[in-house]
Amino acid sequence: MNEKNLEELGEITSGRGFKEGVKVEKDGISVVSMADVGNEVDKIHWENVKKANIPLRTHKLLQNNDILFSAKGKQNKAIAIDGLKDKAVATHQFFVIHPKKEIDSHFVAKGLNGEYAQNYFVQNARGETKRHITKTDLGNLKVFVPPVEQQRMLVQIMDGLEDRMRHIQFCRSQLLKAFDLVFEGKLDGSEQILTQLMSVDNNEFIIQTEQLYALLKLMKLESADKAKYMHLSGKIMNYGRSKLIWLWQCLSIETWGLARDNIC
Repeated sequence: MNEKNLEELGEITSGRGFKEGVKVEKDGISVVSMADVGNEVDKIHWENVKKANIPLRTHKLLQNNDILFSAKGKQNKAIAIDGLKDKAVATHQFFVIHPKKEIDSHFVAKGLNGEYAQNYFVQNARGETKRHITKTDLGNLKVFVPPVEQQRMLVQIMDGLEDRMRHIQFCRSQLLKAFDLVFEGKLDGSEQILTQLMSVDNNEFIIQTEQLYALLKLMKLESADKAKYMHLSGKIMNYGRSKLIWLWQCLSIETWGLARDNIC
């Protein structure tokens, strides 16, 4: 088993200190701070990074494939650098890992953000009021390192999973929003969301979307018989996709009689 300390994967350096803060200027060197690496950020948007006219001293410039690790605070996040075209440095809030050629930076960053590494950082954090991870403790983290080709395959698999999870979360949030609009009495707004959601590819919640849409259309039929409406509403929850699609198509053109006579 190819287990190594993190420090064996590449050089670890500290970010640059700014005693008086970063004095923002139009031109100069990009200075990456914690503001550029939020919890939901998976890459750095270089166009938003502040610039400052500073001497480089002995600090290394950031390069693509470097890894930034936020060492201070409650969130110890890692992010792989790519898309960098100009000169840039990181602030003292970060350690910078310069991986060797046989190491994929995205593989390491994903690993550092995972449960195993995060538990290690919780157990080894220093300071009661100002929590931080030392360079030594970061370097002593033991990790398994497969060949670089397999590292990249693992990254590709996890990227696909994360994309799918974001898609699922989007569909879920839209369904919740549609329900909230029903609760608020804004049925037209809810219908608009559901109509758009039904055209989304690979909707994990397509049955629930179509059930909600069919029920919403029933709510909007002013001439619906109350008893028949309640009877049909209960049946909607047991319909398969084909019958749901047929139902809401009927309701879309307000052929209430057809739906009622064939289902109720």
